[in-house]
Order: sequence, then C-alpha cells, then structure tokens
Amino acid sequence: MREGTGERTTGQRIRSAAMKPDRAALRAVFIAVLLITLLGWTVGLVYGRGVGNQRSLFFKGTKDFLADYTNVLGYSAINDPYYNEHFSGPEEKVYPPLTYVAMFRLSWLGDIRQYTGESGYSNFWHEPLITIAYILMTAAVLLGFYEALRHHFQGKRTARVLMSGLMVFSAPFLYTIERGNTVLAAALLSMIFIMNYDSPNKWAREAALGCLALATALKITPAILGLLLLTERKGWKAAIRAGIYGIICVFVPFLFLARSPWENLTKMIDNILVNARAYSVTEGCALEACFLKLGIQLPETAGTILRYAVAAVLLAGTFLARKKWMRVMMTSLVLVTVPGHSGQYCLLYLIPAYALFLNEEEHSAGDWMILAGTLLTLQPMQGKAVELFLNSGLGLLMLCGTMICQTIRLLLRRTKSGAGEGAAAT
Repeated sequence: MREGTGERTTGQRIRSAAMKPDRAALRAVFIAVLLITLLGWTVGLVYGRGVGNQRSLFFKGTKDFLADYTNVLGYSAINDPYYNEHFSGPEEKVYPPLTYVAMFRLSWLGDIRQYTGESGYSNFWHEPLITIAYILMTAAVLLGFYEALRHHFQGKRTARVLMSGLMVFSAPFLYTIERGNTVLAAALLSMIFIMNYDSPNKWAREAALGCLALATALKITPAILGLLLLTERKGWKAAIRAGIYGIICVFVPFLFLARSPWENLTKMIDNILVNARAYSVTEGCALEACFLKLGIQLPETAGTILRYAVAAVLLAGTFLARKKWMRVMMTSLVLVTVPGHSGQYCLLYLIPAYALFLNEEEHSAGDWMILAGTLLTLQPMQGKAVELFLNSGLGLLMLCGTMICQTIRLLLRRTKSGAGEGAAAT
C-alpha cells in the first residue's frame, strides 16, 4: 500500500492476483488453454497427413477401433465370459459380471459368428446396430456429463457452458470414446456420487450411494471413493449402506451367467491375478508410468514402494482436509495412480475433482500448480514436445506433489494446534 493511504498500487494488485488467484482468473486460464489446444488438435486432425500427431489421440490412428467395446461384446456373446479364451487369454476377462450380463443382451444386435476369425471380435463394429447402439449410449453418457457439470458450476452461464463443453471434449474423453471402454459410464456414476453424497436431500444422498455401487460393479476400483463417506459426520452409516448396495450389484449378476456363481467368482479372481502380472505399471496412469513419460525409469521395487507411499499420504490427507475439493482430489489421485493396470481413460475419475476445484471461491497461490496439472491431463494436443514435456504424466505428478504438500501442511497445522491446546491446558 502507499504510505498513509489504504490504496494498493497497480503492481501490488498484479502481484496479489498472481500469488492468490480468484475463481474468475483460474476459470479464464482454464477456458483459454483448453480452447486453444482443442482448436489446435482439431486442425491437426483434419489437415494432418497420414496418421498425423493429432490422430494418435485416437489410439494410434484408430488402428484398434472400439476394441474395448467389441471385444467385451464378443467375450459375453456365449454368456460364459470368464472361461471364453477365444482370441485372447484370461487376463482380458476381469470385469465384474454386471458388464458381461449387459453386453450379453447387447451382443444379440449382431451375428458374432461372423467375427470369430483371426482378427477376433475387433471388427464387430461393422454390424450397423452394434455401432448405432454404441453411438446412442455414448451420446447419452456425454450429455449426462455435460449437464451434471453445467448444473454444478456456479457463475455466469457462458463460463459454465464453456467449461462443461471443453471438459467433455478433453483428451481423456476423446481417448475413451475411441476405445469404447465402460469406464465412461463408471466415471459418470462416480461423479454423481461425489456431487451428491453430502447433499441435504436424503433421497439424493441415497441415490449417490447406489451410483457408487453401480460404478464399483462396473470397474471395482471406484470402491475406494467410499472413503469419502467416512470424512462426513456419522458417515459410517452411509458407508455400510453403500457396502450393502455394492455387494448386491457386484454379486447378484453372477446368477445370470453360465456356470455356477462360485465357479465364475473364483475364475474372475484368477483372471485378475493374471491381469496384474500381464500388464506393466509403466503404461497408462500408474505413478511409475508418469515418471517414465518424463524419461525417468524407477527400479521396480522402488517404484512400488513410492506408489503406495504416495497413496498412503494422499489418503491421510483425505481425512485431514476440510475442503471437499481437496478430499476428492486426493482420493481420486489414488484411484488413478495406484492400480497397475490404469489406462489413460482413468483420468476421467479426476473430472469431479477438477469441477469442485474450479467452483471454489477462495484459492491460494499453490492452486496455480493444481490448475497447471489439471490442464496437462486434459489438453488434447499430441506431438514430440507434448510427449516429452507437456504430457499427462507430468500433470499427475504435479497434482500428486501439490496435494502431498497440502497434506504435510495440514498435518503440521494440526500438530501445532494440538501442542498449543496442550500448553494452554497446563
């Protein structure tokens, strides 16, 4: 301030804004960066020759188009997915039964017998009804994401629409749409849970628990989000109900598959163990993969220890943080970076945390780092420079590092507060 006055100079105001951004500033940067990178990606996609850098977002130029969708349809077509070893081994049949039961009904839209050659089920999308069904389901889920985000964001309508639309057309969504992975539905259900588990409306809270159960029945790993319930007052009651709903959604569909539920359950567990050995933690979003994208290869044992140590710190922070966006961010980072088989589409689980962060009115200087990590995981541009310096791995490491610092700060504050109370008592 100027001496003797209560006014701040222009330089002081700029420095203050840079150190402690407001919601409008963060949103403006978020919209500008994602809009520019989406336009750049679109131009590169349309005008790039051959495969092109920008087309690689679609799984190396769509050479494995909709494989997660068509393969699961094929595995489910005889209603015996865990024992179906045509085209691929048991490591690919690891979903809970709800996915296979739903896909079994959907596979009736085409004649799977025409697609059991050497190429496997990868060309099943040639069936018109199979592809139309996928388009309709995907459009419904994307619309659900958009409306949920738009409804959640506060502020001017233009900003809400732009942020929601840019998120839905960000890299994790584009990648997942091409893959046809059921994580798209699981992520939407997870977001509905996160946005409503603490709602003042009891019916909305109960519906949120049901959504978490369904997300778990599709992908298993979203179950860790149930820890958020324990951060609420008397949340253990809701956690118990969520557990009951989850057990029902996960295990009842076993009754609708060929073979006995026990045979399928034990085979599913065996397949999951094979999957854990078959897929490397140096691919996708696992913490070791994030370092590898920056050219840093961690020794296997050191990488495993670091991954679980980071997870432990983040989970501790979940119970220390008071702000909801921090709790959701920390838990979601564990969900994304800890599983060894965590594809790029798992970044979708971070969308609710990003939305809560951008909706927060008060921010600290460190939140610029959160915004930078967010943008790195969402922007769709491809190419050598992006792969080396501006990739999603760097973004995840920035998010993890910042939230670890937040956890340490919260822990020190609580320790200092406890020590102060003890001194006052004596």
